[in-house]
Amino acid sequence: MTRNDRAAARALLCLAIGTLVGCGGGGGSDPAPPPPPPDVKPLAGRVIDGYVRGATVWLDLNGNRVRDAGEPSAVSQQAGAYQLELGAADRACLPYATLYVDVPVGAVDEDSGPVSAAYQMAVAPRLQALSADQLMNISPLTTAIWSQVEGRLSSTQPGLSSCQTLQQNQALREGLSQEIRRVMQELVQRHNLSEQRIHADFIQTQDRAAYLIAQDIVKGLKAGFAHRQTLKARHPDASFLRAEVWHGQAGHHNTEGWLRSSQVWLPGDRYQEELVGLSEDLSQVRTVYHLREESSMAWGQGRYTLRQGGAQHWDTGKAAAYCSFEEIVTVKTSQGVEYSLANTAASVEAAAPAECLGRAPSGLDAPLARSYRVAFLDGQIGRISHDARFSLSPEAARSGPLAGWLNLKDKAATLDLVQLVEHLAPLDYRIEAPVVGEERFLYWHKRKTDDSTALRVQTDRYVGEWTRESTRADQTRLKECSRDGVSWAPCS
Repeated sequence: MTRNDRAAARALLCLAIGTLVGCGGGGGSDPAPPPPPPDVKPLAGRVIDGYVRGATVWLDLNGNRVRDAGEPSAVSQQAGAYQLELGAADRACLPYATLYVDVPVGAVDEDSGPVSAAYQMAVAPRLQALSADQLMNISPLTTAIWSQVEGRLSSTQPGLSSCQTLQQNQALREGLSQEIRRVMQELVQRHNLSEQRIHADFIQTQDRAAYLIAQDIVKGLKAGFAHRQTLKARHPDASFLRAEVWHGQAGHHNTEGWLRSSQVWLPGDRYQEELVGLSEDLSQVRTVYHLREESSMAWGQGRYTLRQGGAQHWDTGKAAAYCSFEEIVTVKTSQGVEYSLANTAASVEAAAPAECLGRAPSGLDAPLARSYRVAFLDGQIGRISHDARFSLSPEAARSGPLAGWLNLKDKAATLDLVQLVEHLAPLDYRIEAPVVGEERFLYWHKRKTDDSTALRVQTDRYVGEWTRESTRADQTRLKECSRDGVSWAPCS
């Protein structure tokens, strides 16, 4: 029996009961007409790589990325068409929930044949009311948006928010909306595809460019899905994990090729992150750009964080890998200003990057470098945030009132965070403010991020240099440079 059949049966039963007990009215008049059946509006769309049939489309109501009992689901049919039956409560949740599709081995891609490697695709929450007849196509292009958003949000909040949480929390909705908009802008610029083309049925519209980009993306989706299963088996106690594979550049390494990024959140406030370069067929790790584990704990009224990582050596005359260690103490004041001190040890050699995660930290009693951070981030959701960082010379780090702030993990009882705040308070986070004691620093950087309007403006100030990047209405970006923060011109 379908949902509609069940709804009709319930309506007939209510009518019968009403007739027997006179609940429809008195005085011998006819009973009131039965209420209409519950509002059931199906969600329709297509699963597109080529068109895919035999894939399971489902709505993640609780935000745990697992298809749970009671969450609406449907199997895609010919030409990838699906129809998801939604009751009134599910329809109300639709704007605040991620729509996923699980493509199993044995599903059929109508372009390339049976699927030989399982993968998953998704559509990010729209965070706005949807019309009853609005189509929701799910493709590698829509998935690329959600993968990026999910990864960035998870860097500060493992796991995702449920429909109910997003409905009730405006700040979370604003933050998610801002991130989706930023990622959409980046995808538009990277692939020169409009937002309309990204969400469209690019097979029906015969959009060859979008189709070819999607094929490249789905190659990465399959590899990322497989690696996520490997991580699940390796870390069964993980509270959240993700893996992404894409073709691009490895950040400052400026290396073009296939890349794989993964993050795992573990019990005890531990976090692991990896970025590697893969072979063209995605079967082998070619380069380990970085492998990092971060653990955090309460430290008096603040937090202590230890970061240890490993990377492949580019210098063939040295060991295969090197390890790095950094400790950070952070405290946030009642005014919302966050202060931190970081000690970075000199790197040590290792036979492989993985060895670095099991090694006891060394060198933090005589660090190679020290840095301070002063930030005001409470206004980051839809408003303005500030972040300032200052790197000290080794000589400056060895003197002054914080000279003894070394090897900090077990010193919360003997060191006073008030002293840290008092020492760093003169370092104004505002981008236009002068840097007090500038001669102490090898380098400093201030950033102001203005999200008070729909178009982000990000301004950076380095030693003797200002840059400003503004988002235009067409989602392209304008980058300008300045020497004083007042007169701006396009950067040369």
